[in-house]
Amino acid sequence: MNTANLDKKAAGRLYSLTAKTAAVILFAITATVTALFGIAFLYMCYDGGFYGSENADNAFYGSQLCQRKLSDSAREVLGTIQAYAKHEYPSEESYFSALDTALDRIAQPASSVAVQVEIAEFGGSPLYTFGGAPESYGMSVRDEMVFELELDGKPDIPFHVTSHVYLRKPLSDTPDYFLRLRDCFSFLFSIRYLAPLVAALGAIASTALFVYLMKAAGRRYGEEGIREGFFDRIPYDFLVLCFLAAAALFIAIVDDFVPSFGRATVTGYIVLAATYFAVSVIPLLLMLLALAYTTAVRIKTRTLLQNTLVWRLWALACKILRKIWGWLKSLYEMLPATGKTALLVLAFLFFNPLLISALIEANSYGGVIDVFLVFLMLAALNIGAFFVLIRAAYELVVLRQGSSGLAEGDLDYKFPTEKLHGEAKKIAQNLNRISDGMAKAVEMRSKSERMKVELITNVSHDLKTPLTSIINYVDLLKKEPMQTEAATQYIEVLDRQASRLRKLTSDLIEASKASTGNIEVKLEPTDICELIDQSAAEYADRFSAANLTPIIRTPDRPVVAYADGKLLWRVLDNLLSNVCKYSLPQTRVYIDITSGDSMAAVTIRNISAQQLGGIDPDELTERFVRGDSSRSGEGSGLGLSIARSLTELQGGRLKIYIDGDMFKVTITMPLAMR
Repeated sequence: MNTANLDKKAAGRLYSLTAKTAAVILFAITATVTALFGIAFLYMCYDGGFYGSENADNAFYGSQLCQRKLSDSAREVLGTIQAYAKHEYPSEESYFSALDTALDRIAQPASSVAVQVEIAEFGGSPLYTFGGAPESYGMSVRDEMVFELELDGKPDIPFHVTSHVYLRKPLSDTPDYFLRLRDCFSFLFSIRYLAPLVAALGAIASTALFVYLMKAAGRRYGEEGIREGFFDRIPYDFLVLCFLAAAALFIAIVDDFVPSFGRATVTGYIVLAATYFAVSVIPLLLMLLALAYTTAVRIKTRTLLQNTLVWRLWALACKILRKIWGWLKSLYEMLPATGKTALLVLAFLFFNPLLISALIEANSYGGVIDVFLVFLMLAALNIGAFFVLIRAAYELVVLRQGSSGLAEGDLDYKFPTEKLHGEAKKIAQNLNRISDGMAKAVEMRSKSERMKVELITNVSHDLKTPLTSIINYVDLLKKEPMQTEAATQYIEVLDRQASRLRKLTSDLIEASKASTGNIEVKLEPTDICELIDQSAAEYADRFSAANLTPIIRTPDRPVVAYADGKLLWRVLDNLLSNVCKYSLPQTRVYIDITSGDSMAAVTIRNISAQQLGGIDPDELTERFVRGDSSRSGEGSGLGLSIARSLTELQGGRLKIYIDGDMFKVTITMPLAMR
């Protein structure tokens, strides 16, 4: 067996039941001995006669114990004189005769106490003398008293009494109270140096045993950790009440038992003291040790407060109150916001006048404390209402600021729900969920747009190389002699469709660059009127071929916009190309240029050859969306999308309007600074 197992086994035996039982027995013995010798030592220090003399008799006559007992005898003498004076006597001589008999019983010749009494008229000569001072005495007590003597048929006569009580030295050989007291004193005097030593050693041993028992509390032989026993599961406050009841019984035993000490000899005194400790003190000491032991176990297992009747009742009351509060709160939560507000306002309107009336009533009929308490409740109600209003206003400000951020596109903003309460907190939580949903939707849409752009760009680039080869070989075939006319027509179809595909590929690349902003933009002052005139001149032949009549209306002065001339020309080129493709022949095309304080506008209007009644204008700016649902024309559906993207890159805006079959496009651009 290794050293660790040996140490573990030794530690287990240290906490065995045998070791604990032996420790309890030793603690009871040492604590009892410590208490006995400690009380004796404290009494000897308090009395003062034990350590001031080397002789027990001299120390006895100078002790406070002897002084107190002799004073009791002096009070007994005066009490006897006063008690006899309360009776009515026919003469003074009859009173003095009765007093002689009573004092003889107190101061017997064989007694250790000698009594001397002198009675004189108040302020006059002595009338009565009893006893005298002994030849030798160790202590005396002098006392005085004034009393009135009742005589038959005469007014009460005041007398002055002087009494001396002497304690003989040596004491009488006849056993009496002082002789037994001197024997007990002599016994204590003989152990005056032994008592503190035994008390100190006993205190050290008792403390060591107590510490061991507290450390061993809850531990058992062969088991790990702390384990509660049956006694440790009893409610702690019930055990404390039992201990207090036992202490009260102990005090009652003391009251009934101590008077018998005065009638005992030294041997009897020791026997009575031992019996007294065995019957009351030792059981009380063991109960105190048991209470300390279970307290240590409960502290180690952290069940001291939980395992009490008060705690259980409190927990039950809290549970009931929580259920009631939860029920009331659920009812309150079921109310709408207006209902909650109305309920709070009605409660304030009810309690506020009620407390004001109570304050007036207390000021009229109550005390200062009543007025102060009612004033505190009224102030608490109004201050609470004020803070509720301030909190509601603060929550509204938080909601307003956060909603403004969301409205401006800050989807990362989160409402601080930990600072909000009630309806405001629910609204903030809903807005946070909306923000999360919008952020996810925007992210998914951005991802989708990015994937479409990447797909379009990659496919366009992949198509461009074989398409160039096709076009080149078609050009070579056109130069070769064809055997039939049909072959010539086939070559023309290939050439036309290849050109269309090349245009579509170019539009796809341009749309991809425009939507991603991958185009170099050089903004500079540009005369829109001049640009429109140039565009109309270049499209004159196409307008004529499509039987369209352009009508251009420009202001008298130049309209200079802050734009990229090349990109703006591309925008106008796409728009005028759509006009030529989709306008109704034999109609007019209106091109208007206007300018305001900070923006310039170009408006193009034409009549569509196809019906436009069921088309959403915003859809026409999406990719691959065309006005002719049959898609029989030559357009790719990218022109308007490219035009919108290029316009937005320049800081402008493109808007489409449809009124019946009239198609209207408005381009707004910022004016150049003058």
